Amino acid sequence: MNILLLTESVDSYATGSLVGAFEKKKHTVTIVRPKDLYLFVSSHQSGFDRVYRDVKGQMVRILANEFDIVYPRIGANLRFGATILNHLNFNVGIYSPIPADGLLMASDKFQTTQLCSQFGIRTPRTIMYYGGDSVDQLIEKVGGVPVVVKQLFGSQGTAVSLLDSMQAVRSVLDSFAKAGISVLVQEFIDAGGKDFRVFCVGGKVAASYQRVAPKGEFRANISGGGHGIKAEITKEEEYLCLLAAQAVDLPVAGVDFIRAKDGQPFLIEDNGNAGFHVEKVTGISVADAIVDFVEQDFALHGKDRNKVQADRRDTTQLLQNLTDEAKKVSKVIDPIINDEYLKSLLAEHKGETLDFTDREGQRQQRQLKSLSDLVYIMSQTFKIQ
Repeated sequence: MNILLLTESVDSYATGSLVGAFEKKKHTVTIVRPKDLYLFVSSHQSGFDRVYRDVKGQMVRILANEFDIVYPRIGANLRFGATILNHLNFNVGIYSPIPADGLLMASDKFQTTQLCSQFGIRTPRTIMYYGGDSVDQLIEKVGGVPVVVKQLFGSQGTAVSLLDSMQAVRSVLDSFAKAGISVLVQEFIDAGGKDFRVFCVGGKVAASYQRVAPKGEFRANISGGGHGIKAEITKEEEYLCLLAAQAVDLPVAGVDFIRAKDGQPFLIEDNGNAGFHVEKVTGISVADAIVDFVEQDFALHGKDRNKVQADRRDTTQLLQNLTDEAKKVSKVIDPIINDEYLKSLLAEHKGETLDFTDREGQRQQRQLKSLSDLVYIMSQTFKIQ
């Protein structure tokens, strides 16, 4: 296959690892920086939209049949990069296994928390704050100080603060409100300065490791001075991470969670452009897992350029596996499996064949045999605006 690798981080470890993994499987990789691309929208009613690449001051057109797949590794200026990815996918017709919308959803910390909660994934108590005078009550709702305050967008632990007094909380929130910046006010869960990064690829956990914060710091990000160690995660934690990647529609995601002192896992965030430090810690090639996934995904969807928006992975099978494992991971998906309303719905309509319209506007039918069928219908009809 001919791969267009869309990234500004041309010389990063992750880029080198991915290129090596693709080339090991005899694929050709061309690295293109988003800022070197020009998007062209035609005035013709029938289309003819194009993408041009800046090559030494000359605009060179990228043809639809020039590449089989565009694979994004977009960090900074994500909205700009996502716009380019969408144009390459839908206006030009070059297939991508990674949807731009998923990258954008994962970059928004509140939207990630919001969606994961709807999937029944445990998250710290969180309030989005834009202004208002009920700060004391707000802090009480999330368990009191200390609290974590985060800006909605940011990576590598930036724009995240731990505030241990009401005076600090009022001062910081007042500053953000005056600047017109929305923030998350989140319950602080003491995890001993440790968290876990789990790489989910194609509905499976490819690798994971634990990150340990430097002394006196609660953030364990590697870029902030933390270090990684090998560590085992439980089946419950594994499924929490797979659900979290599913919630934001990212088939390749770095999912972060913390383990509270009582052993309960809490989702922290999804990452659509996670670093590959996990390879150095575990010796497991995440890049190889990604290449295997890309090959399988392209075989399923990529050859039909008129169906670029086709489902990017077997959602049915993933949800079936999750519900089959309900007893083992009941703490993670209890809000779904043990919901009395859903149980009553199943009891009332069990055996019936339901007609519904999925997120892509396609009509489907499914017979209700178990809760997994109900969960599947919910996941397919849940519309992300």
